[in-house]
Amino acid sequence: MFNKKIFIIIIISIIIILAVIAGIFNYQKDIQRSNFIKYKTGLEISEDEKEQNEITNWQTYKNEEYGFEFKYPENWGKIIPDQADTDEEIGVDWKKSIFEAQIKTGVYTFFSENKNIKKIWYQPSSGSLAFVEYTSHEEPAVGGGQEMLKQETLKIIDYKNKIIQIYTVPENQVAWYVKIYAVRFSPDNNYICFGLAGWEWRKPMIVNIQTKKNILEDTSTGFGVEGIYQDIFWSQNSKNLIISNHFEAFGGEGKEEILISDYGKPEKLNQVFTLGKGFDLWDSKIYNVRLMDDEKLYFSVRFVPLKGETYEKEYEYLVKTKELKEIK
Repeated sequence: MFNKKIFIIIIISIIIILAVIAGIFNYQKDIQRSNFIKYKTGLEISEDEKEQNEITNWQTYKNEEYGFEFKYPENWGKIIPDQADTDEEIGVDWKKSIFEAQIKTGVYTFFSENKNIKKIWYQPSSGSLAFVEYTSHEEPAVGGGQEMLKQETLKIIDYKNKIIQIYTVPENQVAWYVKIYAVRFSPDNNYICFGLAGWEWRKPMIVNIQTKKNILEDTSTGFGVEGIYQDIFWSQNSKNLIISNHFEAFGGEGKEEILISDYGKPEKLNQVFTLGKGFDLWDSKIYNVRLMDDEKLYFSVRFVPLKGETYEKEYEYLVKTKELKEIK
């Protein structure tokens, strides 16, 4: 009887010990997973980074030819318009200056005398200013050699004249040439759109400035470099977000499709149209996407069947009723 009691006590003790060990293991696993997510996405902000830096000293850039001006931090020094012959962000013709071509995108880019500032984006329609700043972290480039790559951080200056951090390239991606490019804002300044480019890949991001959530995280968006400016559409009242997503021929990823949000809910994206099996996705294309009166979406599609003749159609989508119909 005595031995039986001892046996039972031993068994119970073992069960308790195993439960404690399992609890500790799961806790550590959760912590590791949480840290991994924060490290991987680049959207998590540390306590120090949550502090918004208020700017006290300003300079003013004024462009009389294009009719806009904005303030910027004094420590940036002199800023100059991007007047290069070509720019992969918007795919302009080499004969045109970047600044002239940027009239179509509504976003103007600048460079600063401050070497820690990679690039500046200003959107006159919303009065929004964003910039990419180099951090102190560097990594040797993958593939050997002496090249050191700098970590990039995307920041904005809000309407209260405070600097807010939006996204930082994770340290484990710096060596793989991951860069931030092509920045723009929603008309109401609640969202910022930008692209990430790495070794043979590109990724669009649309981030809620308040929550830091990337609303494209669960989508298969795969449009190219020019897509940040040409394939993302906001209604003027910011009630509708439209994305013309494209099949990426280089990587064989993405879809040829139209995504549109619920009216008044930009983060609730719905697939309105997609090109499925039976079509040559290299040559089939969705184009001429346009939003009328904030409630009607029009787009054209060139169908290139794997078998048969090429043909085209035009569609109308009613945003509020979610009705799609062919119009010709």
